[in-house]
Amino acid sequence: MSTPADAGKDGDAGGGAPVRVCYISDERFPSRWTDTQQIMKTASALARDGAAVEVVLARKWNVLFASNRARKQKLERYYGIQADFELTQIPSVPTSRLRLEKLVHGVLSALYAVFGGHDLVYTRDVFPLVLALLAGKRAIFESHRVLAQHYPITYRLIQLVRRRRRFLGVVTNAAFIADSYRAMGFEPERVVIAHNCFDPRDMEPALDQAAARAHLGLPAGAKIVCYSGHIQKKKGIETIVQMAARTPELQYLICGGFPDDVAEARALAAAAGAQNLTFTGWIDVARLAPYLYAADVLLIPPTSIPLQRHGNTVLPIKTYSYLAAGRVIVAPRLPDVVEVLHDGENALLVTPDDLDQAVAVVRRAVSEPGLAERLGARAAADAPLYTWAARAALIHRFMKQRLRAERERG
Repeated sequence: MSTPADAGKDGDAGGGAPVRVCYISDERFPSRWTDTQQIMKTASALARDGAAVEVVLARKWNVLFASNRARKQKLERYYGIQADFELTQIPSVPTSRLRLEKLVHGVLSALYAVFGGHDLVYTRDVFPLVLALLAGKRAIFESHRVLAQHYPITYRLIQLVRRRRRFLGVVTNAAFIADSYRAMGFEPERVVIAHNCFDPRDMEPALDQAAARAHLGLPAGAKIVCYSGHIQKKKGIETIVQMAARTPELQYLICGGFPDDVAEARALAAAAGAQNLTFTGWIDVARLAPYLYAADVLLIPPTSIPLQRHGNTVLPIKTYSYLAAGRVIVAPRLPDVVEVLHDGENALLVTPDDLDQAVAVVRRAVSEPGLAERLGARAAADAPLYTWAARAALIHRFMKQRLRAERERG
């Protein structure tokens, strides 16, 4: 049983001491993948909320001496954050299709955490989680996936360590993800829902539609449907192309995609006879807001494929920036989406994979100004519920509660 004299020892942030968090990620930073944005925003916000956060990343295998200060400055510029956390870079191996670098980083970062003075390990990666727990460290896992359906190996590994006393809990980004962990056997108090967010600074300066279109050189009178994010087929770009082919009177602005993905999407559009799509290529978060402000409609592909077939898109992070932009959102009525977007209140929801309905709803959104104004205003009013500061405060409280509960259990 822990005593007041133990406060400050490994895993026991007692009294008013800040929780010391070893935040491990095996992703490559900086990167255009949304996961890296979410990790950096969360780590930064946790540090600003008062946690003592140390972020542990892999460094390039061929770099002998890496400057933490220089890399932090690069991360700050790229992600638009204030990096109040400490940064540690662990040697790695060359990247490959086998993804051995992830296993190596998982082992080395967990080893680093074992000998550190942190209260807990926090990670979205299963290897450092399992290794840290097996070595006796306290840990919290953040998960955005229904593991049993799409990630069987991770599912089995989590089940292997689920009952360990120092597995403090799971942070999820959606209620139905939390439900899947409770179904695995996690007690309700060990699972918390912390939806993803937007950063108000990324939406500055706020622009009305006319100013945004003038800034971007877009036609003032066009009816513009905007999608932002990755555009691989598993993200639903085929559905957007089909909608564009059915609504030639609308302009579709596609903000995202690596060059190969853009080329493939253009080929899909050509095959469908859709000549009303504009592909911008990738736009970094800091430059995205004017495109959202310029739109009449903000689109989440109305298909179930990303969630149900691939399982890798759960409440996409664009949802929250869409809310903040104050425009009509058209999205699929899926278990994750309905947690944040409500039909006829702050969005228009359609039956997934019903192309006729999707086309009708988009046409309605651009043809009823009163509806657009009402839904957009409610979306903007709901956006402050989903900021990184609020999310970090929730996760920080969860950490303290779980540490306290673990100490009381002895």
